[in-house]
Amino acid sequence: MGRVRLTGRLVGDFSYATTGSARGRVLSARGLSAVRHESGVLAELDLDDVPPPPLRPSIVPATISAYGRRLWVADHELPQVVRLDDNGGLTEFVLPGRIYPDPSGHPWRVHADAEGCWVAGWDGVYRCADSGNVRRLGDRSVGISTTLDRMLLTCTGGKDRTLLGLWHPDGSHTDIDAPAGQVMAVTNRPGGFWVLVRRWTGLPRTGFVVAVDLDGALTIGPEIEDLDNDVVFTADPPQLFDLRGIIRALRPDLTVGEPVPGPLSGFRGGTADGWVWIMHHDRERALFDNRRYWHLTLVDPSTQDILTRVEVHTPDPDVTVDAEGTVWVTDAALAPAYSPSGTLPPPLHVADLLDNARTQRQTRQG
Repeated sequence: MGRVRLTGRLVGDFSYATTGSARGRVLSARGLSAVRHESGVLAELDLDDVPPPPLRPSIVPATISAYGRRLWVADHELPQVVRLDDNGGLTEFVLPGRIYPDPSGHPWRVHADAEGCWVAGWDGVYRCADSGNVRRLGDRSVGISTTLDRMLLTCTGGKDRTLLGLWHPDGSHTDIDAPAGQVMAVTNRPGGFWVLVRRWTGLPRTGFVVAVDLDGALTIGPEIEDLDNDVVFTADPPQLFDLRGIIRALRPDLTVGEPVPGPLSGFRGGTADGWVWIMHHDRERALFDNRRYWHLTLVDPSTQDILTRVEVHTPDPDVTVDAEGTVWVTDAALAPAYSPSGTLPPPLHVADLLDNARTQRQTRQG
């Protein structure tokens, strides 16, 4: 009896077979015989007698970007970015932005380069310099972003137009109007970017590719039929990874080839230094496996070969690749998923590293 934490399928007044957890004081409990090969406990809980939840870690890694062997990490809710250096150093950046409690997505994306890091998200565009300074360069909401040669491309979709922004590290930027639609995916390419836009209306959904040059020139491609809700855009080779499990090559005139089968389907994906990563459910998961996890599969887009498959505990991770070729994934910690050498480094517990850095700083100051 007393305060305990129960996990598993909660069967009762909530719904049938609901995976999750309950917190409260146990008033009584008794074991149940196996039903459909499941054993369980019949527990009476006082849900009004709930202990305080555990303290939030100092940082919850959400998005990540690498340049060289430095890793830049943004928090899930707080306007906070941490840079992890290859010599063990750590620098904390506090953005002059807002807090997003329990957001349904990532409020900020980070894009590292030789002189710092871009941060683009729901409340604007920021530039973190290696010196430790942070500048807010704009307050527009950014849906999708990417970089090339220290230049940031931001995309803001709207009912009447799609607003693209080209941002320079000195803070200057150029706004470009593109046809209206939902920006589905972006990638950089030699001399600029490609942007995949899906029209707001019509079934099945159609769209088009926009080629953006670094000088702001636009080329609008012809109509593309039957665009899925989730698409990954690769530049080498140029192709659309439709997460329904099909691939279409992108031609120089911005038309696409016939769909061909891809290596697997999924519900979310992205690119990291040329690799494609795809999130999907464990197709061999046991029926009564109550663990909360998903699979992340890393794919070589040139050959469609699967490089690795790892278990992650969030359905919406972020992925980057450092100068050693190590693939890092945001989870409870920064988890290494793949290394060309075959030997993975240990996970990086960013909250512990940040706590230690803060303690050391306070000791020096006090």
